[in-house]
Amino acid sequence: MSGTEIACQIARLIGVIEDIIEAYDTIKDLRGLPEAFQEVSKWLPLAEQTLREAKTPAKKVNSVDDANVLETRLSSCEEKADKLLEIFQKIDRKSKGEYVPSVYRSVAIKLGKHRVEILMNGILEDLGSLAAHHVFQAAMRHVVELLDEAKRELANVPPSLSDSEFDEQPGAANQFGDGNRMFNNFGGSQKNIEGGNYESGGGPMTFVTDVKHIYPKGNSPKTYRLIPLPRNEDVVNRTHIFTRLDALLPPTSEYQSAALYGLGGSGKTQVALEYAYRRCRDDPACSVFWVHADNETTFAQDYKAIAQTLGLNKLNGEKLLTAVCKRIESRSSWLLVLDNADDLALFGVGRTSHNTSHGQVEEPTSLYNYVPRCATGTVLWTSRDERIVGTLVSPRRGIQVGQMDPGEAKALLETSRNEKVVSEEVVDAEKLLEELQWLPLAISQAGAYLRRTSTPIGEYLLKLAEGKERWRVLETTEFDRHRRRGVPNSVLETWSISIERIRLDNEMTYRIMHIIAKLRDMDLI
Repeated sequence: MSGTEIACQIARLIGVIEDIIEAYDTIKDLRGLPEAFQEVSKWLPLAEQTLREAKTPAKKVNSVDDANVLETRLSSCEEKADKLLEIFQKIDRKSKGEYVPSVYRSVAIKLGKHRVEILMNGILEDLGSLAAHHVFQAAMRHVVELLDEAKRELANVPPSLSDSEFDEQPGAANQFGDGNRMFNNFGGSQKNIEGGNYESGGGPMTFVTDVKHIYPKGNSPKTYRLIPLPRNEDVVNRTHIFTRLDALLPPTSEYQSAALYGLGGSGKTQVALEYAYRRCRDDPACSVFWVHADNETTFAQDYKAIAQTLGLNKLNGEKLLTAVCKRIESRSSWLLVLDNADDLALFGVGRTSHNTSHGQVEEPTSLYNYVPRCATGTVLWTSRDERIVGTLVSPRRGIQVGQMDPGEAKALLETSRNEKVVSEEVVDAEKLLEELQWLPLAISQAGAYLRRTSTPIGEYLLKLAEGKERWRVLETTEFDRHRRRGVPNSVLETWSISIERIRLDNEMTYRIMHIIAKLRDMDLI
């Protein structure tokens, strides 16, 4: 077993602990619930946090012996967690507002006479052994004391079931089961429903009836993956960008945010898309949500889609936005991508409050109110507007996405053209990439055009050199399944969106740009 597999096993166990926490929430208000249940719930977050801190060092395991030891310990922990989950779920299914001791007793007997506090103590024991292992010792030394404290407190809690309640009563009928198998102990002759006789000879006798019904064990993490685009198998690894992004947004249980900003067509969405899929790979327990933040309509539409996935079907308007925000925040591990947040005013940047007719100051509605912000989770923004850095994210958490370096640009041209640049084409290819300003969208569109029309690079360069032909070529839209449908895909259309955004934000800047472009066209500058 590899370190990655150990990390996956840990992620699976985290999912079980999350399910136990959710299951306890459904029974915590039952009248008469033993004190031990509350004490168990008190230490579940510690168990979850311990496992989360173990994930990163677990990936570095490279010894077969270490892997085997850790696998055994984790399997032992998972077995106890599964039993604890089953007890909570069974009590929930069988209780009607009040704790029923016989339900707890029957399932506890079936699972090997395990009280909830004993199972929890065993989980803490296993996690303590895990944290003390040399693989985790340096990173998790502080956790060992907390686990020991938890075990001491659990030892002082009154037992949730007495030893006498586990004893079988001769001559009395004791029946227990979980819907899959029914066990009955009787002290005499009994007849089954099909007329078969069972003789016990005056002593306890057990018969088993199989019932074909299986309840889900819930031993895998409940994760949601709402990503609108498939993974781009041919994505070019822009090393400096991905290295910086991985440093800003590592897989962690703490809250973090970052922004990718740059010109339209610079590849921000593709970088965010690849990061999202890498996060899915590296953190199996992480839920990933994607929202198109172009305007209020797309934002609300995507939140509604998330709401339907999360079971919040009956809400609308602000209640829906708030509920989705809170539900995402309640997840232990999540990533939210807010793509194309070009109009920062929607999120409160640059908006000013105004006085109402009653003299009161009224703050404008901001979509930022519905962006999750809590102790856990990751938010990744993409925007054309560099002002996002220092406003929606801190000044040090912005990454400018601009031109590709020559090697990356050449790799993208070869991929999109589906043909290597041969020695005779090197000079023309370099000229073409320079002409396209090493911009990813322009390169991928040019490559797709070259592939579809079988046009040589040199001939394409000639088209770009001719005035009218240049505009026609740059207006061409080539289909790309890794780009959002209904959104302009040609280079000119993409740039026109950026220019229109400048016009809306600052009319004077827009006019100055037009004057500069005109003077440049006349070779006056």
